[in-house]
Amino acid sequence: MTRSITGGWHWPAKMFCYKKPIENSERPEFLTIPLWRGGKASVFAGDWVHAYDVIGYDHCGLPVYAPLAGQVERIEDFPDLVVRPKKIDFPRLTVYLQVSEAQHQPKAVLGAFPRYWEKTRNDLGHRIWEAGIRDLQEPPDIFLLIFNGLDLEPPVSGSIRLLREVPERLIEGMRILMQVHHSVQGRVVLSNDMPDLIERMKVLLTSAVNISVEVVEPKYPQDHRQLLKDNFPGAKSSEVYGMEEIWNIGQAVIEGLPMVSKLCTVWDQTSGQSANLRLPLGITMEQVFKRDLSRYRNIKLILGGLMTGQSYYSPRMPVTPATDGVIMTKDDVSWESNLCINCGECTNICPQGLSPYCLYAAVGECRAEKYSALGLVKCLECGLCSFVCPSRLHLLHQIKVGKAMLKGG
Repeated sequence: MTRSITGGWHWPAKMFCYKKPIENSERPEFLTIPLWRGGKASVFAGDWVHAYDVIGYDHCGLPVYAPLAGQVERIEDFPDLVVRPKKIDFPRLTVYLQVSEAQHQPKAVLGAFPRYWEKTRNDLGHRIWEAGIRDLQEPPDIFLLIFNGLDLEPPVSGSIRLLREVPERLIEGMRILMQVHHSVQGRVVLSNDMPDLIERMKVLLTSAVNISVEVVEPKYPQDHRQLLKDNFPGAKSSEVYGMEEIWNIGQAVIEGLPMVSKLCTVWDQTSGQSANLRLPLGITMEQVFKRDLSRYRNIKLILGGLMTGQSYYSPRMPVTPATDGVIMTKDDVSWESNLCINCGECTNICPQGLSPYCLYAAVGECRAEKYSALGLVKCLECGLCSFVCPSRLHLLHQIKVGKAMLKGG
């Protein structure tokens, strides 16, 4: 049976670049490596670092590695932040690295575990932390692991490309995670509009008695972590892992390689070009698009997908471990402040069954008790309500404001 969700949207395949293979980006001239708020640098200005050297720790205490060799130019807060309320600032500690022209092939720095099944779960969990991926030093027991093989937000296509290019390594990563969490079951969630991929994964998983394929309708945002968990209500406990995280875990455990890059779908709407690129962490949007973006007008820069990505006005924003897409679009959409026409489109499309306009109005009236009762915290922030609204109301923005107000922000 194919699982589905209430509401949602099925994007046409032409909005993705599933057929374009993963390529490595060109070597950048400099890197802006974020440690962000709460992070701590372990290097100083003027230090020379080699590829895969630890340069600091992020806000979660995970080690951060230099993707390439070079000299630390300076360590300071990143100057170009997103729009924020007055008198509120969040320091974003950043390591600025001038990349050397001479680069050597880096070697494994963590020690390889090719026979990972002989290791304890704590050994594997520590290795995953040591590689800067996730803190699993004390891994919890999880009954069901959900392996997310869906790319449903345009133009993000990295998970599909990994499944097509390195499925065997992904399955090894899944086995490692099953061992770490003492999991009883694993489900690889795939879209039913890719029958060839479904059949291939079923064949490769024939010998895996506790990992199987689960098929869902390709309706955005069905790949959201909470919706995936809701699709398996009988599980005692569950956790969701994305395909790139699984690939990184396989690289760290089997090859001994830390996380130093991010697989991103790069889309330049102004030229119509798109690609799936493996980018070094800290590369800026300006270097990704290989042009001086400060000279351009009427463009919008987005880190993430078209629906949930964050728009920035600085071309110097770096790629981070959370970046799935790097997008440059034409900023020619005319947003107007009109009245709701009570069409109900936002309610019909909401995958959580909420009434976005009612939330919009309640937040505008600053009535916290009302928008809390309307289920504000259940909003997935998928953006579909704003997408279908014929009055062009800023529904999602208003809901995000309401969430910030609930948190006291």
